[in-house]
Amino acid sequence: SCTEVCPSGKFGLDCAFDCECAEHGKCDPRDGKCVCDEGWHGALCSLSCPAGHFGANCAPCKCQNGAGCDPHSGECVCPSGFTGSQCDTPCPEGTYGPGCSLSCRCKNGGKCHALTGECRCIPPWNGEDCSSECDDSSTQYGDSCHLSCDCSGHGSCRQKTGKCVCKPGWEGEKCERACGTGKFGFECRESCGHCTNADGSPSSCDAQTGVCVACPSGKTGIECKQWCPSNQWGVSCLSSCSCGEGGDCDGQTGHCICHAGWTGDKCDQKCPTGRWGINCSGECPPCGNGGVCSGRDGTCTCPIGFEGRLCDRVCAPGFWGLGCANKCDCASDLKECSPTTGECACPAGLQGDRCEVPCEAGFYGPDCIAKCRCKGLSTASCHRVTGACQCHAGFTGEYCHSLCAEGLFGLRCSRECGFCGEDHLCDPALGCCHPDQIRCGQAALDYAAMTASESKTGFGMILFVLLLLALLIALVPLVIYYRRKYKKEVDPLEPIVTYSSKPNEHVHQFENKMYDPVNEPPAYTRYTDQIQEEQPEMLTEEDEDEASIEARKLGTNLDNGRAMNDYETLDAIAGPSTSRGGRGRSNGPETHRLLDGKENGEEDSSDGYMVPLKGMSSPQRREKENEDNEKRNENDYSEGPGR
Repeated sequence: SCTEVCPSGKFGLDCAFDCECAEHGKCDPRDGKCVCDEGWHGALCSLSCPAGHFGANCAPCKCQNGAGCDPHSGECVCPSGFTGSQCDTPCPEGTYGPGCSLSCRCKNGGKCHALTGECRCIPPWNGEDCSSECDDSSTQYGDSCHLSCDCSGHGSCRQKTGKCVCKPGWEGEKCERACGTGKFGFECRESCGHCTNADGSPSSCDAQTGVCVACPSGKTGIECKQWCPSNQWGVSCLSSCSCGEGGDCDGQTGHCICHAGWTGDKCDQKCPTGRWGINCSGECPPCGNGGVCSGRDGTCTCPIGFEGRLCDRVCAPGFWGLGCANKCDCASDLKECSPTTGECACPAGLQGDRCEVPCEAGFYGPDCIAKCRCKGLSTASCHRVTGACQCHAGFTGEYCHSLCAEGLFGLRCSRECGFCGEDHLCDPALGCCHPDQIRCGQAALDYAAMTASESKTGFGMILFVLLLLALLIALVPLVIYYRRKYKKEVDPLEPIVTYSSKPNEHVHQFENKMYDPVNEPPAYTRYTDQIQEEQPEMLTEEDEDEASIEARKLGTNLDNGRAMNDYETLDAIAGPSTSRGGRGRSNGPETHRLLDGKENGEEDSSDGYMVPLKGMSSPQRREKENEDNEKRNENDYSEGPGR
């Protein structure tokens, strides 16, 4: 029934875990945390409160002027020169030393130093106790100071007797010996037995003040009654600790004692995932929904919006936040909000940060985010919870999109007009009314406005579709143009010599019966009129090489820039030209005379012409032909009848 507390030494679920607290601590039965006795601290309550702290949870001492306190009772241990419950009062006259516990011995009005007890004498007095009038009281005495004395430099002579008065910390007839172990003050009368070594043997103290010279390991203070501060350890707490934030330093050994949830030699590493407790000895429970196991006590720290031992429950209705500790501040009856943000989850019909605002006209549902489907605010109102259309008088239909049928009127068109009489009409909202009456015919106007708005919306959609189609049609020619342009740039140039099986009246033709045994003159097209304008005027060496390869495929020769064919071969066999006028081959661009059906050696009665084969464009070739024809005509005329 979970009503009994775990027995001593046990804690946790079903009391399944063993406590590890030291003798000065008790184990919390819920999480196993050690609850320390007054004056002790640490994960296991194994460390006394550090210097300057005391009592439960090692609260800070209230002592002043650098005083320490008892770690258990908190009583202040005052340094030399101060006294009082908080060491805030200077020593009264005639006293000195720790807690003003020692008495001064100054005479003749001399003042005692509050820390060391040394006397400050008033002239003419001198000496350790202000009892001599001799100028050099350490070596003279007598009524007229004419006698000598020897105090070894550690005291003064009494003026009358010459007996040595030793400084604090020295003793002997001539002040020749320092105070022995455990002794200090005038004539070594005071005891400092509270000063001990690590093995417990007596330790020396300051011969004047009685402050311990060295404290055992882990102790400090004028009487070695305080434990080392939290970051120091060793003899007189002179060594520094190296523990991380997750541990305390043992003032005696310097070892780091880790808190629950930390590990490592320096207690600077958190327990690995799934582990918790002292030395990470515990195994974490399966925290759900992103919960994190606490390395200190093994409990699940739930994310915002979840609760439960394993973070397996969403915040109860009406609560939100970390640990589900915040109440929802919603004005609605449900009082529900987001378990993570606290934002109110408004029920149907309400909106706003606190769900205090009803839905605006045209909206409905939770948080008023759903849009009503009713046809216009003039014909219907929308139920803010369900979204159902509530038709105004004169309208009907699921969305209140229709007027009442002729002869009917009112809410839900439930009434009949009957005979309205002359000059009256049956209004769907009002029933029989005269057109001059207020709002008579208004329902019909509202209906017309609603349908016109819908028509505009439909027309706008049609117009948009038409514009889109027009744009696509306009883009088609552009696409075709750029495709052709791209293809033209990529395709190689067409050959400039073409063959046609039918005569072409637009080009020059010639016949050669040697190659035409059946007297059917084939037509060969020379590149005179059909040379492409795009053909470059000059060819580079690389272009000529490529052109030569193509020419050989076509049975031609581009050597020296001339197009070679069978007829040019015949011309070469016949030798130099024997045509009239002694015309031979020109020195300009190489040319070739076309034979017009005449045998070699016969008189050339036709006007043959020379075709430049290289370096000329089509216009240049025609101009050259005209010049050649004119020259032939001139020669023929000069050699005419009298030849």
